[in-house]
Amino acid sequence: MRYRPPTTKLYPPSTDATLLERPELVDSLIDLAGRKLAAVTAPSGSGKSTLLAQACRRLAGQGWQTAWLTLDRFDDEPRRFALNLLAAFGQMRPGFAEALVASVAAAGTVVLSEVMDGLIAECSALPASDPPIALFLDDCQVLERPEVLTAIGYLVQYSDARMHLILASQRELPLGIARLKARGAVIDLGFAELRLAGDEIRDYLTRIQRMALDDADIRSLADQTEGWISGLQLAAIAWRQAGRTTLPPGPTAAGFADALLDEILAHQPPATRAFLLDTALLDEFCVPLCDAITGRGDAIDQIEALERSSLFIIRLDREHIWFRYHHLFQHYLRRHKAAQGQAAVRPLMVRASRWFADNGMPADALRTALAAPDQLAAVDILERWGRTLLRQGDFKTLNDALQAIGREGVHASIRLSVLDAWTALYLGNAIAAGESLDLAERLGAAEPGRAGLGAEIRLVRAMCGVTRYDRVDADASHADLATAFGPEDGLMRAWAQVVLGYTARADGRQTAARRHFVEAIRIADSNDDLVVSLMARYNRAIVDLLVARPDLALAGLRQWLDDPAHRRWQRAGSSAFLLAASGIAHTDRLEYGAAEKVLDVAIDRLSQTQTFAYLDIARVLRARVLAATGRCDAALTELAAIVTAAGDRPPDRVLFRAAIARARTLIDMGSDDVAVRAALTEAEQVLIASGQWQRAVPTENAAQYDLAVCHRLARIGADQELLARARHAADVEEGLGRVRHRIEFLSLAALAAWRTGDRRAAGRDLATALRLAMPGAAYGPIAAVGQDLLAIVLTDEADGQADAGGDAGAGAGAGAGTAGLDDARRAAFRHLAVPEAGDVGDRPVHGLHRRELQILALVGQGLRNREIGERLHIGEETVKWYLKRTYEALGVRNRAHALARARELGLV
Repeated sequence: MRYRPPTTKLYPPSTDATLLERPELVDSLIDLAGRKLAAVTAPSGSGKSTLLAQACRRLAGQGWQTAWLTLDRFDDEPRRFALNLLAAFGQMRPGFAEALVASVAAAGTVVLSEVMDGLIAECSALPASDPPIALFLDDCQVLERPEVLTAIGYLVQYSDARMHLILASQRELPLGIARLKARGAVIDLGFAELRLAGDEIRDYLTRIQRMALDDADIRSLADQTEGWISGLQLAAIAWRQAGRTTLPPGPTAAGFADALLDEILAHQPPATRAFLLDTALLDEFCVPLCDAITGRGDAIDQIEALERSSLFIIRLDREHIWFRYHHLFQHYLRRHKAAQGQAAVRPLMVRASRWFADNGMPADALRTALAAPDQLAAVDILERWGRTLLRQGDFKTLNDALQAIGREGVHASIRLSVLDAWTALYLGNAIAAGESLDLAERLGAAEPGRAGLGAEIRLVRAMCGVTRYDRVDADASHADLATAFGPEDGLMRAWAQVVLGYTARADGRQTAARRHFVEAIRIADSNDDLVVSLMARYNRAIVDLLVARPDLALAGLRQWLDDPAHRRWQRAGSSAFLLAASGIAHTDRLEYGAAEKVLDVAIDRLSQTQTFAYLDIARVLRARVLAATGRCDAALTELAAIVTAAGDRPPDRVLFRAAIARARTLIDMGSDDVAVRAALTEAEQVLIASGQWQRAVPTENAAQYDLAVCHRLARIGADQELLARARHAADVEEGLGRVRHRIEFLSLAALAAWRTGDRRAAGRDLATALRLAMPGAAYGPIAAVGQDLLAIVLTDEADGQADAGGDAGAGAGAGAGTAGLDDARRAAFRHLAVPEAGDVGDRPVHGLHRRELQILALVGQGLRNREIGERLHIGEETVKWYLKRTYEALGVRNRAHALARARELGLV
C-alpha cells in the first residue's frame, strides 16, 4: 500500500489576483543562516500564506530544496500527520524515505518520536553537497494534540543543520523550543510585521487595486483596517462593486470585515451568490464537483468570474483544477449558509459525497457523508472501501472509519460487522471479533447476491481460534474453503489457504500444511496482499521448525527479509512476525546471540506499530532465550511485564505461553516445586477452557504442556513416570510429524532411562534424537534437557545402539543405514550442551541497542522508570529489564554511573 495525500496539500497556494510584493519582509523570513525555525503568527487574513508562498518560491529559485504542506484539521492525528509530512518530502525528492513511509502506512499506531528520528536520519544521510532544505508548514493553528506539536518541536531541535522549518499559524504554538529562542535561532514574525505601513497601503490601494483615492480616504481606510491586508482587499472589492471608498467601521476588525463582506455578497448576481454559499461547504472544490452539488452547470464561468474579481479564491495546484476560498471568506459564507437550515445544507453534502465516491475518493466521500449526515450513504461507502483497506492491510484507517460510522451503523451491516471482526483480530481481540461475527450471522450471513460472505465469516471465525487459543476452529475450517471464493477475490482465497494450512498442521499433516501456506504465498504475492503473504511465510517457517528444519525456515525467511524490493516494508508490524520466527530458528540452532538480536528488533517493531496480537508472543520467545542463556531472573521479569503491560486480559494463547515459559524457567532455576506446579496449573486451565485438554490428537500447545511436565518430572527425579510419559509422547509426536517435539521427548526419555540404569535404551533414544536433529542442526530441544545428557554421550552406549539399527524411521535426512555418533559428533554435542558465553550476546559498550540508548537519554532527563515506560509505551518492568542490560554492558551498577559512562563514550 502506498499512501498518496491530495497534491493540493503539497504545493503553495496561488491566485491570479495582483499581489503586493514585499521583498524586505520575505528577506526577513528567509534569513535562516544559523536559524532552525521561522514562525509567522498572525490572525486570519494577515497574508501569512501569501508570505510563505513567496518565500518558498524565492528559496526554490535560489536552488534550495523546498517541501510544502498545507495542514487541515485531519492532520491533527499522529499517523496522518506523519504520512503527509513524509509525502511533502517525497514531493521534494521522489523516493525519499520509502521504507519509513511504508512502515508508517502499515502501522496500527504511530509513535511520532520514532518517525521524527527516522526522518532526521534520512535527511542527515543526504549527500553533503546537496543544498539546504526548507520545510514549509501552513495553517498550523489546526494542530492541537500535544504529541503532534511535540514532534514538530523535536524535528526543529534535532534535525540536521541544513534543514529549516518555516511555519504559519493563527496562534502561537507550544513547541517547547525556549532554548532555541534564547539562542536567537528562531525568526518570529507577527501581525506587527505583516500589517501594511503607510506607503505600502497607498501603493496597494492606488497601484495594485487601482483605486482613485485621496490622502484622506487612504488614511481613513488605514485607520479602519489597521494595515490588515484582507480588510484592505475587502474594501477594494466593495469599492469596485458599489463605488464607495469607505464603510462605517464595525466595533472590531471582525465586525468591519463582516460589514464589508455583507456589502460584497449583496452586490453579487443571484447566481453567483448562490454558487458562493453552496460551494463554501467544501474544503476544496473543482469544476465538476461544483456542478455536481449545485446542479446548475455554470461552475467554470463562476470560478473564472471570481478569479477576475479577485474574490478570495485560491488555486491549489499547478494545473488550476482545484481551488479553495480564503479561510476568512469561507467561514463568513458558511455562517450564512448554515443560517438557511439543515434542509438547505444536507442535500449539497449528500451530492458531494456521491461525487467523491464516484470519482475514486472514498475517504472524502465517507467524511462528507458523515458530515451531511447521511448514515446510509456512509455505510455503503465503507462497505466498498473497507474491502480495499482490508486487502491493503490498512487496519488503522479501517478501524478509524468504523469508529466514525459508530457502533449502531456497523452493527446494522453484515459487511461492516465482518470488517469489524477482521480489525478486532488485527488488534488481538479475538473475543470482540467473535461477537461481530455472531452479529453478522444473526443479520443473515447468506445475503442474496453476496457469494462467499458466509464462507468469509467461517474463515474469520477460524482465525479467531488461532488468535485466541493457537487452535484453529475445526467447525469453521472445512475443505470447501479452498473453492468458496472466486478468482476475483484473491485476498480471501489466500486467507483460506492459511486456514487450511492451520487445519492440516493441527491434524499432523505437516507436508500438506506447508503446501497450503506456499499456495497462500503465491496467491497473496500475485495480488500484492502483503499482510496475508507475511502471515503465510511465517507459518511456512513454523512448519519447517516443527519438522526440525530451522535451516529451511531461516532460508525462506531471509529470502524475503533480505530482498531489497521489500526494504520499504521492513518496519511494518507484520514483517516482525518473520523476525520472531527467525528468533525461534536461531534458538533451535543454539545461535542465542542472533536469536536475541532479531527478537529485540521484532519486539521494538511490534511495540511501535502496536501489533498487540503478536507482541507478547514475541516477548515470551525472548524470555525463553534469556532463560536458555542463564539469565533466568531477567526472563521472569520479562514474563511478569507481559501481563502487567497488557492492561486488559491478554489473549489466552499469551497467558498459556507465558505460563509454560514461567514454569520452564522456574525449573531451570531449581525453584520451589509449588511455584512450578502453580504455573503449570495456569497453563492447564487455558487448555481446558479452549477444548485442548486430553484430546485424542493433542494440539501443539498440549505437547508444550507435556514437555513442561516432563521437565518438572526430570527436576524432581520422578524417572519412571518421566520415562513412560516421554516415550508415549514421542510416539504420538512421530505420528503427527512434529519432529521438533519428538526430539525433546526422546532426549528426556534418554535421561530417564539412563537414571534408571537402562543405558542401552538411553543411548538408543538419544542417538535417534540426534539423527533427527542433524539435518537442520536443530539441537536446541536436546540442549534444553541440560548437561545431564553429557553422561550418555561420553559412553559408548549411544554409538552401539545407533549402529545396531536405532530408529529406521528417523525422519528427513536420517537414512536407513545412518551410523551412530562418531567422535566429531560427540565433540560437537559437548559444545552444544554447554553453549559458550560469547554466543549469548556479549556486546561492546558502543553496541547498545536503540531502545537502551533511548532509555539512557530519558534517564538523563531525570525521568523515573514509570515515566520512561509511559513515554516509550512499554511496561515499567520492561524498563527495569533494559536498564539492567545497560548496566551490564557498561560495567556499572546504577543510573548515575551509567550516565557518566555513557557520556564518556559519547552515547548520550
